[in-house]
Amino acid sequence: QMADREKKFYRAKLAEQAERYDEMVKSMKSVAASDSELSVEERNLLSVAFKNVIGSRRASWRILSAIEQREEAKGSSQMRIDLAKAYRKQVEKELAEVCDEVVKVLDTQLLPKASNTESQVFYLKMKGGVPFQICPGRIPTRSIDERLSEILNLNPATHPPSPTRRSHKTAAPALAPPGNFLLFSILTRSS
Repeated sequence: QMADREKKFYRAKLAEQAERYDEMVKSMKSVAASDSELSVEERNLLSVAFKNVIGSRRASWRILSAIEQREEAKGSSQMRIDLAKAYRKQVEKELAEVCDEVVKVLDTQLLPKASNTESQVFYLKMKGGVPFQICPGRIPTRSIDERLSEILNLNPATHPPSPTRRSHKTAAPALAPPGNFLLFSILTRSS
């Protein structure tokens, strides 16, 4: 089985070099599904894989949003505007699916096998950090902060949650669609 895991890991490294990030994610998900905990190198490659898949889709979303706005501004036909909008929404859906996928891998495969503090913190930070906050309601940052404090044996009174983690109710800009702040914030955040 180790030879199979090594093949999948090497395939993920090849996919990274070829900039085929969807295949990289697929290979690393297979590695993560194995019985043993990920090595530091495997863990880092999994994180890079998801980051690149999200980054490319986020770039696509920005381009499509700009095209949609440009078509509206110049008074293009409704058909062109609708096509741009539909394509942008398709990319948004793909982003949400990738987010669901990474959270599922973390919750069902990686966190349960994480035997040391370093791995647990890495996975919780991956789960709670940008760019994986694009799925509203699926990643409660408060419970992540509490879990990190528990793992690190921190007293919440002396080590409160990170001030950079704000409630979506207080952090949402006026333009953010209701209920989609996290998606909105990751899509409009500069690289």
